[in-house]
Amino acid sequence: MENILLDMGVVLLASSIIAFLFSVLKQPLIPAYILSGVLLGPVLGLVTDYKNILLLSEIGIAFLLFSVGLEVSFKKLRLTLGTAALIGVVKTSISFGLGYFIGLWLGFSSIQSVYFGLLLSFSSTMVLVKAFSDKKELETLHARIVVTILLIEDLFAVLSLALLSNLSALTQGFNLTPFLKNLSLISGMIIAALILSPLMFKHAARNHELLFVMGVSMALAFAAVFKAMGLSIAIGAFIAGLILGNLPYNLEILGRVKPLKDFFSVLFFASIGLSFSLQSLRSVLTPLIVVIAFSIAARPLILLTLMAISGFDKKVSFLTSSSMIQISEFSIILAFQGLVLKHLNQEFISLIVLSAIITMSLTAYVLKFNKKLYKACMRVLKFLDKFNKKTKHFETPIYKHYPVVLIGYDRTGYSIFRTLRRMGKEVLVIDYNPDVIQRLLRQGVACIYGDGADPEILDRINIEAVETVISTMPDLEDSLFLIRYVRSKNKKAVLIVTASTIDDALQLYEAGADYVILPHFLGGEHASLILEETSSNIDSLIQRKLEHIRELHFRKHLHGR
Repeated sequence: MENILLDMGVVLLASSIIAFLFSVLKQPLIPAYILSGVLLGPVLGLVTDYKNILLLSEIGIAFLLFSVGLEVSFKKLRLTLGTAALIGVVKTSISFGLGYFIGLWLGFSSIQSVYFGLLLSFSSTMVLVKAFSDKKELETLHARIVVTILLIEDLFAVLSLALLSNLSALTQGFNLTPFLKNLSLISGMIIAALILSPLMFKHAARNHELLFVMGVSMALAFAAVFKAMGLSIAIGAFIAGLILGNLPYNLEILGRVKPLKDFFSVLFFASIGLSFSLQSLRSVLTPLIVVIAFSIAARPLILLTLMAISGFDKKVSFLTSSSMIQISEFSIILAFQGLVLKHLNQEFISLIVLSAIITMSLTAYVLKFNKKLYKACMRVLKFLDKFNKKTKHFETPIYKHYPVVLIGYDRTGYSIFRTLRRMGKEVLVIDYNPDVIQRLLRQGVACIYGDGADPEILDRINIEAVETVISTMPDLEDSLFLIRYVRSKNKKAVLIVTASTIDDALQLYEAGADYVILPHFLGGEHASLILEETSSNIDSLIQRKLEHIRELHFRKHLHGR
């Protein structure tokens, strides 16, 4: 027990120090945890008996998948079964197939090639969601597409984990009796949980401590039953999370479980580093180069082409595909499971570890400079226009002059558009979401499919004669480009742009913007006006509430969310 506590203390201390340094350098933290394990084990030899850490890290895998299950609601699945989901399925399948044959070409066995194909198929949900959240880009079109594809990949990964964990049973043929027995037991547990959990957790939701205890207990109960049946504890925890994920209290449970998940996740990723073998570095050099080349070149190219064929423009396709270059934490989980099942050796684990550290670290820089990378690659990406010809029809023929140009229709832009139409203004909308453009065309709204910061698009709208340009694009660089472009051709036009921060707003004013929209500030000002108008009249507040509810239902019906 003393050795376990000492090893845990050393691992957590080293992980926290290295993670702090990584955060200062704005790097994702997962490579930091892996690197701390590498330093403590193979490099310095401070932790040599890490079997206890490996055992604890299994709990980390279980809580990771439990958290994933909590975030996967059936309603969310229905909403994502569209173009982006189909792209995710096709992209994952192509990547796996190519990865499998590349693995055979590199001299791996068939089972190792399966793992190699899976290694190349998935991107990191944890890294990308965190990065988009930090950049305040979760609501952008490319981020929503990425999240949808990641959801599909996570489901593929969970299915792969279940199949690989029972590979020996699959290859030796089923013994029908124990299989049916296990299936009956699992089905009974799931049905019982689906019936009882809404009632039990409705009562538990009144007490946060009880809600946490019951959530963890359910995850561990499913994990224990699956373990007793010789199945993966991670799959049991995932199913428990999936059941609770469709309750109204799933986010509260997730918030309570998150610190526990984070704690055991550190041990899990550090344990991967502890199992790293320095002796295998030379032998994994060639496959490592192949993995990195595939991750940063081949896989983005596959996704880029699929998105162009599906009708997305060059910018959205590039920003989506360039972000998904890292090795997934699920690849690490699958590799760890493969080591436990004796499907993989230490050399393969070393390959996974190095690939994860390098590609996850590269992601931070790619996401930081992705807009500049896009502008540098615009000419090279011309070939994509051959694929997405159908988007050329996503526009209204521009036969006349439009005094107002609105860039970005969804959400904030919708309210602005509605006000402009009430004022009798003729408005031309520019948006790079093909679903939005198709909806506008059906409504008879003048619109163009494309990026409002693309000079090719702006050159087509006779900007010299435009009276007002309104942009809801939140990106600073895009807004600065728009200001420079409009001012170079039309100094009299009223120019309204959008910013996410005060510093960005001040910079846009200095660049020549006539007004800068700060959505969060406007929301506060709007709320304060409502308070002022209704402070002495409760009936007025109720009337506003009813109007707001009607408006929300209308917007939900109109936009599908």
